[in-house]
Amino acid sequence: LSEYFILLTTFVAIQIIGMDFGILFGVVVALVEHVASTTHRESTLERVTKRSRSVYPTDDWNILQSYGYNMDDPKIVTLEVKGPVFFGSSQKLLQDITDEIGLSISEDEMKQIAFASPHPSTPHSSLRVRPLRSSKRSSQGFQRKIHPQYLVLDMTQMTNLDASAASSCFLQLAKMCEKRGIFLCAAGVIPRVEWMLRSHHVAYSFEEEIEMKNSMFSGGLNSAKTVEGKLMLFLTIFEALEFSERLLIRRVSLSKFPGDPNLRSPHSNLTPVKEGTHHQLTYIFLNVLRGELDEDERVIVDKDVSGY
Repeated sequence: LSEYFILLTTFVAIQIIGMDFGILFGVVVALVEHVASTTHRESTLERVTKRSRSVYPTDDWNILQSYGYNMDDPKIVTLEVKGPVFFGSSQKLLQDITDEIGLSISEDEMKQIAFASPHPSTPHSSLRVRPLRSSKRSSQGFQRKIHPQYLVLDMTQMTNLDASAASSCFLQLAKMCEKRGIFLCAAGVIPRVEWMLRSHHVAYSFEEEIEMKNSMFSGGLNSAKTVEGKLMLFLTIFEALEFSERLLIRRVSLSKFPGDPNLRSPHSNLTPVKEGTHHQLTYIFLNVLRGELDEDERVIVDKDVSGY
């Protein structure tokens, strides 16, 4: 609706004050509308309980219940990011994510975040704020959270992302997770957000994704090829959760039965990702289909694509 208003305003301005000044007036109106629409909506973070739609054997289901989705110490955590993420809110979002999953940030990591942040006054970019906050928590007797092994970011409702936020928030988060052996992935990104993440090397390219997934299937999270400090993107949240669940089943199964392959879970032998699976055009068509749908209709489309 706002695009039609800008187009109509620009057309009227051209008729009244001429072509050049009319177009300039339209550009100014578009900038004001963009700033107004983004400043009134803040990015929010919410921890949600979601699982994939895969059906597992009893042993694998028990592994997911005991390890993956344990209420006290879940190894798979899903966080839902809503609204636009810009340089003004990126550091707060990063702080909320690290607090939610219990990541303690070292002084060196604080310095890196401070250099990447466009705002010197944010909690993470100020090197003196974080230690004071941590000491306050410890003095009040708060229990320190145990960070998960798999972190899934649901970006279905994240409407926009700029370059500074991509680098100062999600790239820094990916580097921190990589140092701690946490598998970080995101799902449901819209085309402009996907382009921003891939073009600024925050997420893997399409070719790198296939290589990284096959490397993880063959060597696990400790494989040298997977130590990149980048986001791995998935079409839907259910694909991302299924990928994380299978990796967890494989890890637990290998740790329980390291020397006897006959006792391992069938999901410990993961099928490599084919190059043709989910072609780049699949992402484009999916986002076109999901563009004008409501939340319930998007869930139906995501369910159909996840079985593709």
